[in-house]
Parts: sequence; structure tokens; C-alpha cells
Amino acid sequence: EDGYKDVKDMFERRKGEGTCNIKNVHRGLHDKLEERKRVYDLKAGDIMFLSRWLFHRTIPYDRDLVKEKKKHDELNHLLSRRYSLRYAPGNVAELPRGYGTELSILWDEQNQGRTLNSVGVNDLPWYPKCWPHSTSYDEQKQIQDLIKNKLPIAEARRKDRINEMKPYLQAMGKQQRDKLRFNAKNTFGENQRNEL
Repeated sequence: EDGYKDVKDMFERRKGEGTCNIKNVHRGLHDKLEERKRVYDLKAGDIMFLSRWLFHRTIPYDRDLVKEKKKHDELNHLLSRRYSLRYAPGNVAELPRGYGTELSILWDEQNQGRTLNSVGVNDLPWYPKCWPHSTSYDEQKQIQDLIKNKLPIAEARRKDRINEMKPYLQAMGKQQRDKLRFNAKNTFGENQRNEL
């Protein structure tokens, strides 16, 4: 598949509504997942190893707590950064083609459709090996070059892409909010009729 040709094509041809939007798309399934969820009190430096098939999401902060921490300039003690690693077989996993936000492709469009290992051979180790053979000393030095010279440029390009997507994401959000309001209004009206 050639992938999306531009941002408009991406939003017009995308399939489904995604698991990130499961609360609005499939309320019953969302409720079951919420009922069975586990919340862990992670501290800085904690590591969790999970299956790639696990549903996961961040939990919103208590807004009142955030406001209170801001007043006392203690917000940095509350917020922490998260970094997720996902492992995939580098000789099989292929990068998508077309319009997107994958950093290695934003650096060099020729990386489209390549396997993760192939990107490392033809460019720099954007996807370092971790098992069964760890990254060599030379690859570690290349990673430094990647971080210093290529990554900032690719991240700037991704920021531009995300800005291109904002109007579409905002329109989707408005559409979903309108749908929720419509459903809530109809449910409220139906409940009133049932009471009569």
C-alpha cells in the first residue's frame, strides 16, 4: 500500500475510530475495561514490562491538585515524564509509506517501507537492536550523532505535521462532542417521556 498522500487524505481514508477513542466509540467495552483496570503508583525510575497487546493509557491528573501545586510552585514534583519502548523484530517490521509522523521517515523519505534493520543499515540506528545481539560500540556512537544532528530536525518536521493535523483533529473532537451532546439530550428526553 502506498499510504496517505497528505494530511487531508490521511483523515479522509483512515479506517475506524481507534482504541484511543474507545470511550466514545464503544461505551460498553470501555466500561468493562475501566472496571477491570489496574492503576500502579509508579515513581521516577520504575519500569514496567507489559505485553504489546495490553490496553494502556495515562490517567488524568486531578485538576484541583494541579492548581494547588501550581500555586506553591510544586508542579514539577507532581508531573513526571514517561518513555515507552516497543519491541519489534527488525527484520520483519516495516515502516509505513506515505504521509505520517514517523521520525526516521521525516528525516529521509527513502526510509518508507523499509524494515527497521534496513533503516539502520542505510541510515543510522533509528531502531537500535536490543536482542539477541545488543547494539555495538559503533552503533552507540552513531546513536549520539543521530540524537545530536538528525533527531532535532526530524522532530521539527513532526511538529509541522502535527500542526497540519490540528484543524482535522479539532473538527473530529467537535464532531464527537456534538454526538455526545445529541445522545445525552435524546436520552434525557426519553427518560422524561418514560416517567410520564
